[in-house]
Amino acid sequence: MDRKKRFLLVCLCFLFFVSGYSQKKELLEKNIPQPVIEILDVKFNVEKVKWEKDGDVYEARFKKNDRKYKVSISEEGKWLETKKDIKKSEIPHKINQLIEKKYGKHKISDADIVITSDTELLEIEIKKNIVFDKEGQLIDEK
Repeated sequence: MDRKKRFLLVCLCFLFFVSGYSQKKELLEKNIPQPVIEILDVKFNVEKVKWEKDGDVYEARFKKNDRKYKVSISEEGKWLETKKDIKKSEIPHKINQLIEKKYGKHKISDADIVITSDTELLEIEIKKNIVFDKEGQLIDEK
């Protein structure tokens, strides 16, 4: 094997290692701090939860009332954010009009309500990720 191929192989192996290491890891509930579990129980009272950890933040994924949720909680048990799926039919008419005007007839692939301690936003995914406040004001495009 020549040097270029060997170098390329080493680089690819390194990239696979780094990408696997940096991804979120699914956790068992026994490995979740008690304050994290307690705040989830108080706010949502759900039984079947998938846990992941992203840095210092624990993420709980579950279904409740036929809705998918993702809840972010700090290691200390402080609730940070809730992301709740909504049906496309629940997107306010004003926001649908704004999307159609700005992006044409692109299909909406996902819509979520994102709730934090100080705000509630509507995050809509089309060809881009766009975020509106409750009044229909465009907040961000990604």
